[in-house]
Amino acid sequence: MLCVCGGLGVWLGPVLRLPSSLFLGPFLAGLIGFWSLPYTFEMPPLGFTAGLVLVGLGTGLKFDGNTAKKLIKAVLIELILVLVLIGSCLGVGYIFHLVTKVDTMTAILGSTPGGITAMIATVLQLGGDSGLVMAMQMTRMLLILLIVPWVLQQMMIDKKG
Repeated sequence: MLCVCGGLGVWLGPVLRLPSSLFLGPFLAGLIGFWSLPYTFEMPPLGFTAGLVLVGLGTGLKFDGNTAKKLIKAVLIELILVLVLIGSCLGVGYIFHLVTKVDTMTAILGSTPGGITAMIATVLQLGGDSGLVMAMQMTRMLLILLIVPWVLQQMMIDKKG
């Protein structure tokens, strides 16, 4: 089924003029195929591991020494930015804990950027307030969805003017 969806997607992606057709074609074909069939498919662990190895090789073989040297500065900048983001989120979570008297773990997990499902799973495992973490994460997502388009629009206006 994966091979059929992948092959169909690779063929249909350019025909439908999808952006990133080699990704979106198989992705959409697989999505439609797996949602429309009444069967549950399981990926064999060996097949999944082999797929990951092929993806890693496909990506890794594109790099050479010169490319790696060019990317090291970008990787260092990104590493610093990620560490600043993590520190900022810890700070915001701790301030939220001090202001609201919510337990520290719940406050930090609620302010941590990342997947909502991962934060909910973590808070359930650790015994925090999952409802509050969900509310904080959903509020963060809503604010991002409301603010980012406005910020981008302002950037486009400034760029034109």
